[in-house]
Amino acid sequence: MKKTLVLCFIHGFKGGESTFGEGYRFTEHLRAAVAQKLPKIDVRVLLYPKYDTRGDLGQCVSRFRDWLEEKIIDMEVEAGTPSPTVDPSVRTVLIGHSMGGIVAAEMVIGLASEKPIYSEDGIQKAESPAFNGLMFPYVQGVLAFDTPYLGISPGVVAHGAEGHYQNAAAT
Repeated sequence: MKKTLVLCFIHGFKGGESTFGEGYRFTEHLRAAVAQKLPKIDVRVLLYPKYDTRGDLGQCVSRFRDWLEEKIIDMEVEAGTPSPTVDPSVRTVLIGHSMGGIVAAEMVIGLASEKPIYSEDGIQKAESPAFNGLMFPYVQGVLAFDTPYLGISPGVVAHGAEGHYQNAAAT
């Protein structure tokens, strides 16, 4: 069974179709470069559709996770993978720009911290491992571009707002 690597792109705040280049050129360029270095692996691209970047981050992460799980399940079924959680044929690299990097990181933190309720023998255990090795979908890595993991400087926000005010005052 041929393994698959999915490069999943997530745009940032107010981003959309143009985030990763006109006609998604960047995504295809990166896919081709990775495929050249990994000739025995089927490298595919997924682009998370435009989403509302306002509101609760947890809900945004949950919607992204549901969408990604559905896409990866379809690929695992297509590949005929007998046990996608134990031995997945599809691995994913999340590639986020700005807020997309935060969404990616939050999703992986959520996946990695989920604790299985039952062990292999079916008996409930009180203690659980700190890391979930049976992650689904299996995220191989996260790449984040211009992602403000430490927050946004108030000066940046104030400067941006001042520019909008000056433009409005000039018209």
